[in-house]
This record gives sequence, structure tokens and C-alpha cells, in this order.
Amino acid sequence: MPNSTSRDALLLLCRFCLSFLFLWGGTVKLMNPPAFVAMLAHEGVPASTWFGYFGIFAEVGGGLALLVGWHTRLLTLLFVVYLIVATLIGHRFWEFTGPAYVANRVNFTKNVAAVGGMLLLWITGPGGWSWDGIVRKLKG
Repeated sequence: MPNSTSRDALLLLCRFCLSFLFLWGGTVKLMNPPAFVAMLAHEGVPASTWFGYFGIFAEVGGGLALLVGWHTRLLTLLFVVYLIVATLIGHRFWEFTGPAYVANRVNFTKNVAAVGGMLLLWITGPGGWSWDGIVRKLKG
């Protein structure tokens, strides 16, 4: 069993790894929002413009919040819902063949693993090296 310092360091590393997924994806979408909105519209998402910009905000803003450990337990549950919806919209690998099948299957399984990581972080909490941990410590 790791000591408190090791546990906090590992939970920070977990938050970094999970937030990287969203910060990377959100930044790519932020560089070309119309392309992301067009993809959502092509997939039949209603109000694709609104949901497109919401998705960008969720990935970049939520990724930053996860990285610093701000409202982590609530955030992880919101990300679980977001991941399930995004996966079912954008990574239906069973509808493809060839390279598109492989790419969507990889992203589908990556998102399933991210859901698992979020649930583990929900159970453990963000650790002491986080916004939540610092606030909890200051409150005594």
C-alpha cells in the first residue's frame, strides 16, 4: 500500500493521463470547430452547432478542471456520461470496414477504458495534490 505522498503523486499522474485525452481532443476541435460541428451534423446530432461548441468547452474546460482536481468526483461522473454519448455518436465501429473499422474500434475501446479510469477516480477522489485536496485541508 503506497504512503500518502506516493498515493497523491499517483492520483496526480492519473488525473494528468485522463485529462490529456480531453485536452488533446478538445484542442484539436478548437482549431477547427466547423469541422467538428459538420461531423456531428453528419451523424444526425440535433443542434449540432450548439453541441459542437459545448463539446469543445467540455473537453478543454473539463480537461483543465480534471487536471487541477477541481470538483473531481462530480466531474468524473459528468465525463462518464459525456464519454458514453460521444462514443455512441462518433465511434460506432460496427458500421465500418477496413481502416475506418480499426480506427473506430480503437477509439471505442479507448473511451471504454477512460470510463473505467473516471470511475476509479470517482471512487478514490483526486488525492491531496489537487484543488479539492487543498480546499479539504484548509477546511480542516
